[in-house]
Amino acid sequence: MKPETDLVVLINVRPVAVVPGPYGAGYIDFTSYTSQVEEYNRAQSHSVLKKAAAYLKPLKFTVKAISLRGDAREELVRKVDELHIDLLIIGSRGLGSIKR
Repeated sequence: MKPETDLVVLINVRPVAVVPGPYGAGYIDFTSYTSQVEEYNRAQSHSVLKKAAAYLKPLKFTVKAISLRGDAREELVRKVDELHIDLLIIGSRGLGSIKR
């Protein structure tokens, strides 16, 4: 990779907040809870992207950070196709070998 010619695109895909409820509990409004979870996930996503960009800045790379929401498999494929990305490097999400 060449810092003077290559663009590094950082992508973080956060999950959609889903609140499981007991069968028949349709009368319970989880809107407040799901919006809090969505906001927390968004803040975490942006924090990860900022840290990665801060690491690349001293190396003189041009960086573009994108935060997406949805299924990581689908969103990554869509964005790679859309941006015509040449190389995709996927992180491990910090999980150990058992949880992975």
